[in-house]
Amino acid sequence: MSIEPKALSMHTVFELTEREQLAQIQKSGPQNIACFKKASERVQLYAVERDPESVVLIKSPTPKVQLRAVEKLPGCLTFFKNPGDDVKLMALKSDPRMIAHIDNPTQDMQICAVAKSGEAIAFIKKPGPKVQLVAVKQNGLAIRYIKSPTHKVQVAAVTQNWCAFHYIDKPCDEALIKVVERVPATIKDIDAPSEAVQLACVARDGLMLGLIEAPSRAVDDRRIANRRHWRRRTRGSRLWP
Repeated sequence: MSIEPKALSMHTVFELTEREQLAQIQKSGPQNIACFKKASERVQLYAVERDPESVVLIKSPTPKVQLRAVEKLPGCLTFFKNPGDDVKLMALKSDPRMIAHIDNPTQDMQICAVAKSGEAIAFIKKPGPKVQLVAVKQNGLAIRYIKSPTHKVQVAAVTQNWCAFHYIDKPCDEALIKVVERVPATIKDIDAPSEAVQLACVARDGLMLGLIEAPSRAVDDRRIANRRHWRRRTRGSRLWP
């Protein structure tokens, strides 16, 4: 049976052998799979290898074909009515944003997505603490998408990226201490820092005391003690007036 490649029509169904189908795809392109009455898994895979989007032309792609399609092009996931979990996970590994196209994703799927890109948590409804933690460890700024993060999540976020504290409503002292220990000058951006935060800041850099609008008594006492210590050490030197 010999069929000219250009003779195929999307509205015509042909009964070809597997060998003929493969030859037709090779000559005229993977879109011709839509003209085959029945395509074997081998033929389906051959078409998808050449163009993953051709999977949309296959009436019932096998799980293996679906898996290969999303591996090459994650967006193909949207073509399938009931893809298996392995297909969903493969799509997420390639493009975490595909979590937005998965109804009721399992915790494993959520973790797979945020472990690849923390900000993928923006597409997850009510992520659990474990998912939140994985997300901010990957990208601290992902905390902007988390409502009422726990202290543990806050600390993990600022540890990954100290700028994350800007996106936390009423950050806890433990998180703020992490921030000022890393970048003491951030004390000026903290509203009414607690005594613990102030002490952590000046312990890291005493010069930062001038940036604290209302230092606590303990912090001020520390400033005085440091000044006296400095004077004792410099007494008799050229620095002493």
